[in-house]
Amino acid sequence: YYHFSISEIATIAVWFHISNMVFQIPAGRLADKIGGKKSLIISQFFGMVFFSMNILISVLWSQGITGFAFLGLIIGEIFFGMSVTTFIPSELMTLTNLDDSRKAESFGIVQFIRGIGMMPTGAIGGFLAESIHYITPFAVGLVGLVFEIWFLTKYFKD
Repeated sequence: YYHFSISEIATIAVWFHISNMVFQIPAGRLADKIGGKKSLIISQFFGMVFFSMNILISVLWSQGITGFAFLGLIIGEIFFGMSVTTFIPSELMTLTNLDDSRKAESFGIVQFIRGIGMMPTGAIGGFLAESIHYITPFAVGLVGLVFEIWFLTKYFKD
């Protein structure tokens, strides 16, 4: 889409894995220090930076401003890695605080919901982007982020 070579695309993707590797232990320490709920909220903000960078690059590209695309996508991938590394420890902390007699079942339910939830998201996002506007999935995600923060603060304890 952005006329990148195969090696440039691979370089962009590698930055996600580098940030995932670098931030894994600090993110776990952060979750231990501030709690799972706050760490989940931080994770979602990192994810929104990732999506914001993708939208910014798309808008700039459509305006003919292409010089920032490569670096901007790398920055986005770094924030995506930070989002993943702050999410996973928080999720596991929440799950391990559940009833001991049903921990394995709880893990299974979470994995099932995650798998089901990921199947339609690309199709829904693509439909919204094509039918309404390419920023619509981001706006829906932002509304979801606000709802998630409200839900976490209301129903989850640290």
